[in-house]
Amino acid sequence: MVARKVLAPKGWCDRNLGLLTRSSMDADEGLWINRCFGIHTIGMRFPIDVVFLDDAFRIVSIRRDVRPGCLAVAQANATHVVELRAGTCEKFDMLCGDRMRFVQSAPGDSGQP
Repeated sequence: MVARKVLAPKGWCDRNLGLLTRSSMDADEGLWINRCFGIHTIGMRFPIDVVFLDDAFRIVSIRRDVRPGCLAVAQANATHVVELRAGTCEKFDMLCGDRMRFVQSAPGDSGQP
C-alpha cells in the first residue's frame, strides 16, 4: 500500500490550496486531484513526488522530489495527479505503466487485514 490516507480536495479553493497550508506530509499520506494534468509547488515548504495518471489510473508520468517553487506538468493524456511524500515513488519502485487503485475504507476501519 503506497498511502493509507489519500485526501481528495473538495471545491475550487481546496483544490487550489492543495498542500500549500501544510508544513509536512506523513509517509502514508497522499493527495489525489481529479481532472488535473499539472501542479505547482510555489509556496510549499517541502518536496513531493508527483504521479500523473490517465483515465484508467495507469501511471503515465512520474516527477520525483519536486522541490518548492516548481511546476510539474505531464503528458497530454494525464487526467489525475497524486501527490506523495518525496521518496515514496522510489521506495515502492513505482514505474510508468503501473496502475494505482483507490480503496475507500469504512468508517472506523483501521485498514488492517
